[in-house]
Amino acid sequence: MSKKWWYSKGDQKVGPFTADEMRAAAASKVITESTLVWKEGLEKWVPARQINGLLGEYVSSIRPPPLQPDDHAIRSSESESTLLYMGLMAMLLITLLMLGVYLNRHREWFSSSSEAAVVASFPGQSATPAEYPGTEASGRPPSGIAGTLFTSDEEFLADLMTENYGVNYLPSAGCWLYAGATDDLTETYCVKIAHAERVATHEGERLYVLATGRPSDENGQDAGSHSSSGLLGAFVVSKDSSGRLDYLARTVAMAYGSYGDAGADDAQLKLLGSSDYYGWIFSSGGMWQGIVVSSHHILAPKGRMIVDLSRLPEMTEDDQAHKYTIEIDSSEATSRVFPITYKQYTINDQIAGESTLVKAISVPFDLKTWSYLAPPGFLETSSPEENVESAPADSDTPGESRTASERTNE
Repeated sequence: MSKKWWYSKGDQKVGPFTADEMRAAAASKVITESTLVWKEGLEKWVPARQINGLLGEYVSSIRPPPLQPDDHAIRSSESESTLLYMGLMAMLLITLLMLGVYLNRHREWFSSSSEAAVVASFPGQSATPAEYPGTEASGRPPSGIAGTLFTSDEEFLADLMTENYGVNYLPSAGCWLYAGATDDLTETYCVKIAHAERVATHEGERLYVLATGRPSDENGQDAGSHSSSGLLGAFVVSKDSSGRLDYLARTVAMAYGSYGDAGADDAQLKLLGSSDYYGWIFSSGGMWQGIVVSSHHILAPKGRMIVDLSRLPEMTEDDQAHKYTIEIDSSEATSRVFPITYKQYTINDQIAGESTLVKAISVPFDLKTWSYLAPPGFLETSSPEENVESAPADSDTPGESRTASERTNE
């Protein structure tokens, strides 16, 4: 059998060999599929895989042409093409897997209904088609809070936090490092989820999320002082008509409290008015040189933002002998925003927490300022009252109160 085959090894040509010798070399992996081979009749060197069994006809003693740079380029190009193809297929597979995980994660939250788009907006925002509820009193009974912590949606909540506070998550501290971007929040904060609750409304589920942050170093350790405010973020999330997440209202960073504590760990989500108008109620403040100053806060949507509806004092600097409480009065079920009952107590024993009710008054919600305003003179010390009074309500001047009938007809 004549020797008529050659193969390349690096930039060297090796041969000649018989067909049997070439097959033996291939069997011993000396020749691979990408090894360049040549025999008479071929115009150029080709990969071994293109030769059917490495068999051919009798050849003369004509020597093969010299190896050219292009021959090596062919082998290199084909190898690179194979690697690129494999890389693209791997990326496609990873993308499909991630999509599957995402859809499975959100399936429960998104599958509640296929209701039509709602046609109102949150209080304080002009009502336009395909927006969200809460502008007008519907007269319907409240739907109620449907769940507590979002324990089955931890990854979804992580996505929400990453979108609003960045990707710098610290597993050791369980928080997102966020650089404050307001005049009142200039430090770096370790931000965590404080509350996450589902609410079943007449237009479908909403998710209410409250996040709190303390000033911290790069490791998430506390780094605030007595003058440091805590960070508070609030979010109301739903889904749009295409099933995607939509922020009905949000405010990412608000300054509250002292010593780096916003004071919202005990915040409670409450129904504040008809048309499924919900908000968080908490008190926040601090102590300076033994003097306690704190206020009641109610965070709720106004348009596309979360705003504070109340800064009614809980304890004032000038009067450390009294404290004040608030309660939502939902007896007027059709009110756009419910009034509150504001009570004054005399502190008998601050350590034991004993106190005596002095007086109470019903404070209507002021639609012009979109807030609860302290009634004139109520914070002054007075003798006990047996009955709940009503705040003055005979003026249409912005910020002043109205009667119950006027509130109902708004």
